[in-house]
Amino acid sequence: MEDPSKYWNKLAGNKKFTVQFQPDLILPRLPKSARILDYGCGYGRTLTEIKNAGFDNLFGADISSAMLSMARKALPDVEFSDCQNFLTPWESESFDLVILIAVLTSVVDTQDQKQLINEAMRLLRPGGYIYVSDFLINSDPRNIDRYCKFQPKYGLFGIFETPDGGLLRHHDINYIYSLLEKFEQEELVDMRHETMNGHSSNGFAYVGKKPIYP
Repeated sequence: MEDPSKYWNKLAGNKKFTVQFQPDLILPRLPKSARILDYGCGYGRTLTEIKNAGFDNLFGADISSAMLSMARKALPDVEFSDCQNFLTPWESESFDLVILIAVLTSVVDTQDQKQLINEAMRLLRPGGYIYVSDFLINSDPRNIDRYCKFQPKYGLFGIFETPDGGLLRHHDINYIYSLLEKFEQEELVDMRHETMNGHSSNGFAYVGKKPIYP
């Protein structure tokens, strides 16, 4: 499988991310001094929105060097880091909120997704929040056709290739519950997400809390 960072580097400056952050689900739960990490921050779109809401203790991580370059120019006061292999340089229990927006769709391997969520759990302080928003399986003919087309190649229904070279994944909601089972669920909202290519997809926004006691 080709290094996914090459695909996202190619998209930098050429595509706009479209999954909308739902600030009312999470930001009122936090003090303005909260340490917030956008994991898979891209070019800084969501961090800009959060900064405009009055939060300044912000951090971003991404696998795409081109996206990070754009983010650093847009938000020079934010600390950014490359997160190859899904690892970050920050200390354990050092964040009040970790955000993952349309990240799972970009990380198609189940074990890689589990490693990503484990890293988010490590980074969060007890009682800290995770916000996840992503794509779910669709039942329209266009999506069903491509899920079926690529299932033999990747061994999982919901993974598909895009004409521009992307490899993406839509998820079953029960799988999402399982992936996030170590968190205490606070909110789960069904949504429709616009895709980067102008389509509409099933999706969700989830807020969970890291247990205070193991």
